[in-house]
This record gives sequence, structure tokens and C-alpha cells, in this order.
Amino acid sequence: MARPRPTEPSTLTEADAIRLAQRGNAAAFEFLYRLHSRRVYALCLRMVNNPSDAEDLAQEAFLQLFRKIATFRGESAFSTWLHRMTVNVVLMRLRKKALP
Repeated sequence: MARPRPTEPSTLTEADAIRLAQRGNAAAFEFLYRLHSRRVYALCLRMVNNPSDAEDLAQEAFLQLFRKIATFRGESAFSTWLHRMTVNVVLMRLRKKALP
């Protein structure tokens, strides 16, 4: 009897997806995106109150996640870590906008 592969969405847990994404697995990263994209977008929308800007910022947050996922150590919940990263992305954009 064959064991299901851990990259199949039905058997993949968030913890497995994080470990696989840290090793560069694109399917695992997509799984994390699908799991958290609504929450990230909603956070961006609450912070900037503009749907178009919120979409751009959510995309930027996931690009940042792609670059930085290897630094996630698991000392906090992944959702907490992603929330903080998203807030930082939005704040940096707001600071750049505020500069003369």
C-alpha cells in the first residue's frame, strides 16, 4: 500500500508545508498562500482602507514571505509571524509614501 506523498494538499499539514517551503518546494508555498491569503489581504485592507493598495500589499507580503520563510524558527505560531511580517510591509509602504 503506497503512502500518500506529503505534497498532496489533502495530506499536507501547515507544519509540513512550512518545512517543505523552507526547502524551496513551490507546491508547499502555494498551500501556505491558499491557507493565509484571505487573512493577509484583510489585514492590509484594514490598514490602508483601499482594496487596490491592499491587493498590492498582500502580494508584497507574500513575496517577502517567499524571501524570508527560511528565517521562520517556529518560536511563535506561523500565523503570528506572518501577521507581523505583513504589518511591517504595510508600515514600510506607508513610511515611503509619507516621505517628501
